[in-house]
Amino acid sequence: MLAKQHKTNIELQQIKEALEQENANKLKFFASVTHELRTPLNAIIGFAELIKNETLGSMDNSQYKEYADDIYNAGTHLLALINDVLDFSKAESSSLTVEKVKFNLNKIIDSCVNMLLPKLKEAGINLKKEMTNKQLLVIADPKRMKQVIINLLSNSIKFTPKDGLIRMVIKENIEKNLLTIEFHDNGIGIMQQDIYKVMSVFGQADSGYRNEGTGIGLPLSKKLVELMGGTFDIKSEAKLGTTITLNFFYEEQTCEDSIDF
Repeated sequence: MLAKQHKTNIELQQIKEALEQENANKLKFFASVTHELRTPLNAIIGFAELIKNETLGSMDNSQYKEYADDIYNAGTHLLALINDVLDFSKAESSSLTVEKVKFNLNKIIDSCVNMLLPKLKEAGINLKKEMTNKQLLVIADPKRMKQVIINLLSNSIKFTPKDGLIRMVIKENIEKNLLTIEFHDNGIGIMQQDIYKVMSVFGQADSGYRNEGTGIGLPLSKKLVELMGGTFDIKSEAKLGTTITLNFFYEEQTCEDSIDF
């Protein structure tokens, strides 16, 4: 009887500790979201105030144009953060819907890479794209696919050192009608025991992999990929880098009946 009671007490203590840890992780998450939202908001308010008060003199001063650009960039970043939080919330409640249409993946990839070129240049990181020149038609949601690719490339940029390399490899498996998109980086990597943590919004890795940002990017990307009928796999080693592999169904034919983006 005492042994059974002792076992029950241990189990209750473990449940209590798990709930306390989950609550602590949620508090950390909301603190990081608050910080990420405040940073661009402070920039928007600060630059807007400089323009409103004509701090640099009359409005024909060219510096105001730069302030307007800064406000636009901060606002765009803020909107992206809010959209990620809302999308993840919808995905968690199964209320997020995705399209399943046929589209040209090549153009989506080129668009994503072009969008991130300034960030790559600023970080001093090289991006190598390995893919066929022929048109690749994927059955998925083009808007969400773009969101996933930008999230994953941005994540690689964030954790890859200067002069590092990111490889984006697109491969076909004609027999299985599968298209594989791989993201390889030689960044800080993740310890094996921490991988499940970074794939959870409320998890917190011990390797420093989440030293900035909300941490929504990876778990949201996984959910979006799965909603589109694809698979998401992550492999990583601390100090060696990370590889993320996506698989989608595709059709090998002309783009006459596909959606163009």
